[in-house]
Amino acid sequence: MLFKSNRLPGSNKTGTNTRPNPAAQKEKAAALLMLKLYEQVGYQLAGVGQKDLAAGLDFLKDATEKSSIKFISANIIKDGKTVFEPQTIIEKDDVKVGFTAITACDAVYYHRGQFECIPPEKALSSILPELRKKCDFVILLSNLKDQINRKLVKKFPDIDLIIKSGYGQRTYTPLMLGDVPSVMTHPKGKAIGVAVLAQEKTGNKRAKLKNSLFLLTTKYKIDNAVQAEVDDFNRRFAKQKPAVKHRNETHRAPPMPGK
Repeated sequence: MLFKSNRLPGSNKTGTNTRPNPAAQKEKAAALLMLKLYEQVGYQLAGVGQKDLAAGLDFLKDATEKSSIKFISANIIKDGKTVFEPQTIIEKDDVKVGFTAITACDAVYYHRGQFECIPPEKALSSILPELRKKCDFVILLSNLKDQINRKLVKKFPDIDLIIKSGYGQRTYTPLMLGDVPSVMTHPKGKAIGVAVLAQEKTGNKRAKLKNSLFLLTTKYKIDNAVQAEVDDFNRRFAKQKPAVKHRNETHRAPPMPGK
């Protein structure tokens, strides 16, 4: 969501910068701008991804605490406690949707000593059954590979939907992991996915999913205020003059299947 790499330029093996690095400072500023723009779009919730930790745990924790977007992770711990909230419930129109998130444990390799990562199965064992009791739907925000997600849905039947990040390709149609659908959109705001879950009021049948993926192409109106912020960022860090035409006026995303 916030960074392209696992560790910022100039970082040592603990994931911290030993001295000021212009490239790292630029990436941090870009991440904060991205977070601000996600707020303006209306995002409420995000799972902590491995690359979101590229600037270190303290940077991410400080940035997210100042944001209206809640970041969750059930398996990133420090001093025996979860660093981020492990779960949350969003309620709207009398429907309760429970969310939990798992961060890829490879993050520990790039930030040694900053935090620990407990196995996904251990982290979810107490969370998912409790969410099921309280909620109509349970969604896992997973930063894991498909083969690991497949094992999780076998062990935890309470999961209705997996929304992926980090590994794999965006999904125009859901990838079925057993009878649990898994979806993934484009990284860094290049598309918006809409997932509609429906559950029968009676019976114990699996919730049904209708999934759509909308690429943000030239047909969508440009927000001039946002573009001004991006141009200002480029002036400050890349020393580039704002383009005469906005960048996404010439961008062409791949067409939707069947289009």
